[in-house]
Amino acid sequence: MNFKLAIIFLTICVTISFQIFASDKNNPDTNTSSNDEKGIFSNSDETNLISNYDFENLTSNWTLGKYNGASGLFSIDSVNAIAGNQSAVVFTENHEQSIGDVQLFSFFTVSKNTVYSISFNASVTKACLISISVSNGIETFFEERLLLRPDEINYGPFTFKSEIDEPFSFFAFNLGKVNSTIHFDDVVIQADYTDKEFKKILANAGINVHQNTEIGELFISLPTVSSDEYPVIFMDENGKVVSTTMIRKGAQEFHFTLNSDFADGRYVLKIFTPTRTLAYNFEIE
Repeated sequence: MNFKLAIIFLTICVTISFQIFASDKNNPDTNTSSNDEKGIFSNSDETNLISNYDFENLTSNWTLGKYNGASGLFSIDSVNAIAGNQSAVVFTENHEQSIGDVQLFSFFTVSKNTVYSISFNASVTKACLISISVSNGIETFFEERLLLRPDEINYGPFTFKSEIDEPFSFFAFNLGKVNSTIHFDDVVIQADYTDKEFKKILANAGINVHQNTEIGELFISLPTVSSDEYPVIFMDENGKVVSTTMIRKGAQEFHFTLNSDFADGRYVLKIFTPTRTLAYNFEIE
C-alpha cells in the first residue's frame, strides 16, 4: 500500500498544474449538450474535470498503476480510435488479482456537497468485469462495478455525491481482474454544485438510480440510449405498481414522479420492448 500511495502522490505533483479540458472534442471550451439531454445535471458546471479526457494529448495526465504483481501495458491507439484521432488502450493478462491491482487513473479535485456525473466510452472484443472509482488513495468515495460488453460503447452517466473536500483525489478504471485489451475514450466527469439530497440506492450493474427528495422524483440512467420509445413500469417487490412513464427514443435518462408513500425497500424496474422485457432490481435504504 505504501508503494501504491507513493506512486499516486508523485503523480499528483506532476499533474496538478495541468489545465482542465472541456468535454466536447470539437470545441474544448464548451459542452454542446442541451439541458434536456443532461437530465438532472441541467444546472451542472459544463467543464470536464478530467484533463486529456479524449487522449488526443497521448498519455498525458494518465497513469497506469500496477500493484501486488499485477501486469498491464498502457499506450495510445491512433488506428482503432473509438472517437477523434486517438484512444487509450490497456492490455492486461491478470487472473487471480484484486480488481484494484491495476488502475488507469487521472487526478481531479472533489468538493463537498457536490454531485458528480461520470461517463466514458470503452471498446472490448470480449466481455470483462471492471470497476470505476473515485478515491484519494486511502479512502474510496465511490465505486461502481460494471461489465464491459463487445456490443456496447457508451457507459454512464454514473453519479455520486461527495461528502468531503478532497483536493488530491483521482478517478480510476480498476482493471486488476481483466485478461483482455480495452480501448477507452471520452472520459467525462462533470459537477453539479447544487446541494441535492439523495438517498443511498444499491442498484445492479448497468443502471444508475438517484432520488431527488426536494422535488419527489426518481432519476434513472441506462448504460445506452434507447433505440425507440418504450413504456417503463416501476414496481415494489410485491408487484405493486409505484409509477409508470415512457422512455423517449434516443434518451438515456428518464424519471418517475413519486408519491408520499414511497419508502425504503426493494424495487424492480421493467422496460417493455417489442422483443423482450428488461428487468432491473435494486434496493433503496
